[in-house]
Amino acid sequence: MTAVMIQNKVFFRLLCLGLLTFTAHLSATDTFDSVMQRMNSNVPVRISYRETRSLELMDNPWYASGYMFSKPPNIIIREQLEPERLLMGVSSEGMLYFDAVRNIRHKVDLPEDDPLSLNVSVFKALAHADKVLLMRLYEVDFSSEKDGWEMQLNQKGKDDPSFSIIVSGPPNKPANRVVVQQEDGDVSSFLLTKYTDGYEVSTKANDLYLELIGE
Repeated sequence: MTAVMIQNKVFFRLLCLGLLTFTAHLSATDTFDSVMQRMNSNVPVRISYRETRSLELMDNPWYASGYMFSKPPNIIIREQLEPERLLMGVSSEGMLYFDAVRNIRHKVDLPEDDPLSLNVSVFKALAHADKVLLMRLYEVDFSSEKDGWEMQLNQKGKDDPSFSIIVSGPPNKPANRVVVQQEDGDVSSFLLTKYTDGYEVSTKANDLYLELIGE
C-alpha cells in the first residue's frame, strides 16, 4: 500500500499546487492575481488529463489518462481510465485509493503535520484564493509573455532545486500543462483540457467519492 501511495504522490502535488512568495516578470495581460482567480472555483470542476511519466529506470515513458475532480470544500478525486481504471482521492478522511479492477481499497490517515496534509491545505487555499496560507509554503517565479504565462514553484525551506513544479497556460486561460520534476530525476507531465462544471459534474464527483469510500 505504501508503494502505491508514494507512486501517486505526484498527483496530489499536482492538485495541491501552492503559491508563495513570488517574483513577477510581467509583459502581457496575465498577472499572478488574474491567473489565480481563474483557478478559483466554488463549484465542482472536472478536468481531462493525459499524463506522461518518464522514469529514470525505464526505457520508455508510461502513459495514463482520465479525469480530475475538485469538489469544494475539501474533496479531490482522480479517476484514471487508462491504462486501467483507478480511483485516488483526498478528503477530510485522509488519502483514499480504490483499484476497481482488482477490488482493492485503501485509506491512509494524514496527520496535520504530514507533508501531503499540508499540500491538501494548499489546494483548499488555492481554490478559495487564500494567499496568506499559500505564501507560507511555496516560492514561485511568475512570468507572462504574449504566447502565455508560466510559474515555477519551489517548496519553501528546501535548498535542493531537483524538485520543482512548472505550471503554464495560454494567454487569459487556466493552466493547460503541469510538469513535475521529482528529486530522483523522474518527470511527470500533465496536459489538461476541457474544464467543465455543472450539475452533471457535481453528481459524478459525488458518485466517485462514494465509490472511493466503499458505499
